[in-house]
Amino acid sequence: MPSPAARARCAVASLLAAAGLAALPLAAGLAYAEDPFQSAPGPAAAPTVPRPRPPAPPREVHSPPTPAEPAPAVATIPRPPPGPPDGTWSIYGSGDGGRCGDWMVRLSVARGAASGFLSIGKGTLPLRVVLQPDGSFSGNADSAVGVYTTAQYTLSGNIAGDRMTLKLDGAGCPRTGQARRAP
Repeated sequence: MPSPAARARCAVASLLAAAGLAALPLAAGLAYAEDPFQSAPGPAAAPTVPRPRPPAPPREVHSPPTPAEPAPAVATIPRPPPGPPDGTWSIYGSGDGGRCGDWMVRLSVARGAASGFLSIGKGTLPLRVVLQPDGSFSGNADSAVGVYTTAQYTLSGNIAGDRMTLKLDGAGCPRTGQARRAP
């Protein structure tokens, strides 16, 4: 009669076979297991031989970093001198009593742009002014009746700090003047 351990092994093997699992390796392992009720021990387990380790990959040898190419020199572009300060300048002039009447030029500068007007005789004309970063300026104004230009005025000058110098030409009456910036 088989021992209870042998019957258990057979039962497990038949259940595994019925389940469709590969029971041969398991059943073979169970058949050779030691039974405390058997008089002789089963076969000795095969000695385990450690697998040799694969050789370590060669270590990379890092050389010290080579100095980088020096950066090319960057040309520094000098900043243009600051333009004239923001403000308003007014120049007044008297006529000669003849055909050249009283006049006034008011010029305003804001953020590097200039605008202004010319008052001459009884009229006021807008100025078209171009202001340079160094403070020099030039411009013109047209006096018109209807579609006809009756006189053309040109001006030029310079702003340096709080002072402005001006030359105004037009209608045969050259004029010059100087002014300080209005507070």
